This record gives sequence, C-alpha cells and structure tokens, in this order.
Amino acid sequence: MYQDIIVNEKIKNVLIAVLAGDASGYVFEGMKKAHIKSVFKKREAFPDPEPALKKNMNKWKKPGLYSSLTQFMILNGASIEKKQWNREKFIQMLGDSPELPGLDYSFFRSPDAAGRNLISMAKNPQLKKDTLFSFPCSNVVPSALPLLYFSENSENLLFPIISYSMLFTTDPGTIASSIAMSLLIKDLINSDKNTGIHKASAHSLAKTESFTKEHENIIFRSGINPDYVTGRISLIRKILDKTVNIEKLDDCEKIICKETEEELQTRIARATTNLPETLFPYAVSIAERCNNPADVFITAAYEGGASSALSSMTGAIASACCNNIIPDELLSGIINRKKISAIISCISSEKERKTIYNEMIQSEPPLTLKELEEYNSKNKKNPDNKNKNKPKTRRDAEAEISKHIVESWTKIDKAKWKKERNKHKV
Repeated sequence: MYQDIIVNEKIKNVLIAVLAGDASGYVFEGMKKAHIKSVFKKREAFPDPEPALKKNMNKWKKPGLYSSLTQFMILNGASIEKKQWNREKFIQMLGDSPELPGLDYSFFRSPDAAGRNLISMAKNPQLKKDTLFSFPCSNVVPSALPLLYFSENSENLLFPIISYSMLFTTDPGTIASSIAMSLLIKDLINSDKNTGIHKASAHSLAKTESFTKEHENIIFRSGINPDYVTGRISLIRKILDKTVNIEKLDDCEKIICKETEEELQTRIARATTNLPETLFPYAVSIAERCNNPADVFITAAYEGGASSALSSMTGAIASACCNNIIPDELLSGIINRKKISAIISCISSEKERKTIYNEMIQSEPPLTLKELEEYNSKNKKNPDNKNKNKPKTRRDAEAEISKHIVESWTKIDKAKWKKERNKHKV
C-alpha cells in the first residue's frame, strides 16, 4: 500500500510536469528555433510572443496558459473508472463541453487538427466520416499518461493506451509513441537513477519492442495492424541506440532526422516537427543533456516547432527520473496553477475523480474567453491574414468590381441616377 502511494505521487508529479511543459511551449508553438533565438535574447518563462509574430498576430497565445493538450490529459484521467478506462465517458465529456461565444471548440485552447476533429465528432455523433483521421498527433503522447494510474501491468495498459490514441488518429507513429512513452515513464519511476535518462530510455524501448511483438494480438484487437506499430517502436529504439553516446544536442537532432527520413521516405528538416517518432527521442535527448533537470522545460520550449508536445514530453521524462523538478518561478507563472494542480491531484482518487469534469467546466471557460478577448484586442490592427492569399471566387470578384464602381461615382452622378430612377418608379 505504501509503495502504491509513492508511485501515485510520482505519477502526479509527472502529470504536473506535463502541465508545466505545455504552458512553457504554448507561446512558441509553430515558431522556428533560429527565429526564437534572434528575437528572445534572454531565456525566460512565458514571454509574450508578440515581438516574434510581427504581422502574424493571428498566432498569438496568452503567456502562462496551457493548451488543449493538458485539458485532454485531465479529461482522460477523469475517464478512469474502477481500474478501467471508459472510452464512452471521455467522448461524452467532450460532447457535453459548453458552447462559448466566438469559439468553435468550447473551452479547448488551440486544439490541433486531430483534436478539432474529435471534438466535432463528439458534439455531432450523427455525423459519419468516410475516413478516420490518420495524420500524426504529437499532443496525444503526453496526454495519454494518466492511464498509468490504473495498472502497473504493461499488458493491462496496452489496450487502453491504443484505444485512447485511436480516438484522435490511426497514425501508427502516434500510437507507437504513446505506448513507448507511457511504458518508459513507468520504467523510469521504478528505475535506478544512476543509469542515466538516455541509457534507461534505450533499455526501456528495447523491452517495449519485445513486449509489443509478444502481444500483437492485443494490438490487432485494437483495430490497427501490429506490424505498423511495432515497426515504429523499432525505429524509436534504433534512434535512441544511435544517439545514446552523442554529446551535442544538435548532433542528436541530425541523427533523429536522418533515421526517420530513411524509414518514412520523406524529408525531415527538424526534430521538432509534429511527428511523434522524432519528438519523443528528441525529448529524451534534451532531458539527458540538461545539466540541471529544472532547465528542461525552457530548453525544450525554446526549440519551437511542436513546442508544447516536446516540452511536455521532456518534462515528464525528467520528472519520472528525478521526481519533483519544476522550479518555483516556472510553476508560479502558470495561470490557474493552484486550481489546475488540485484537479490533476484528483485523478489518483476514485472518489475525487468524479468531480473533475464539473471543476473543469467551471474553471476553464473563463480562461479561454479571457484569452480570446486579449487575442481580439491585439488583432484589431493586425486582422487575421490566414486567407489573404486565398483565390477569389467569381462572385467575390464581381462584388469587388461593383464596389469600386459605386465608390468612384461623384455626388452629381449619384444625384442624376436617383432622379432617373425615381422617374420610372410606379
């Protein structure tokens, strides 16, 4: 019993590290590392991204807030019932999330394409789509971690991890990374701390590769080809093996990109792209090479790209190995810190878990609406230009021509036209 309490406390610390990583990376999402470095000369937690956005203020996000990654993670934890994961409850909570003015996806902040698709399907269950979402979704990987609470047995974890991941996407890399990440965190919590994060991770992936090959029947029963999943786990294991003795982070990134390119037959310029097979080993590389474990959050966040997912993974890995590592100045800067930390703590308790959804729908909508209010204020002089290069339809072109013609009339022309029009009125 005492051991269970210790493990549960460590899992809670991992989930709070996911929250801290998500909040750290939120403002840098989609930015390039070189651009971040050129604009922000000093690394600090939660800088306002405005100086780096210029005319792209439509990408602005509120510093100190966390994204839908954390929100999905919490609702995932709230879906655990009596040592089982309740898929239908998770979907229902998404479907029942309140409608908010000016927002399409309730209180969920900046959900990626897979998250938006899932919310839409949950709110409109009568809609049937011909094809399932099949693109990579890195945010799924850290948001699956609450499932560690209900079983220490890897065999019991496998099916719910795959089921949760497949709600978002059928991408085998995402599913493989979710399995590998969850089992790695479980191993790191119980591992010898003197081994080192990278070596322990490489050892864990070797175990996971063997484990998934032995339990292909569970993967098949989940609705995906086991060969696709085990193949991506083998890729991650190979990357970790090849980077374990590399000193510089930049050199690790080159190896990660090269190995993934050869496997997927596609050009990959950065390890921070929204591809779980690159983000996961890159998170391990960062966690290992930060001299101070508390630095992993900002180090990962300032890499840009899929920064929320990367910083969340890195923080979770470092926390699993070194326990409570979040610096006070970072933790204190997270908006709604006390409330959201208390909600995360409820995941470990069967009784308190039942209160999570109500707590979320009370605390999260005001935060999302506040961010929207500030976003609209900042974009008054910088209107959303996402569609500025969109080709005009014939109707749009004709309307624009008519507008120019009308605006070019003189007052005398308009007066004559009105006089003639009035003559012919019946």
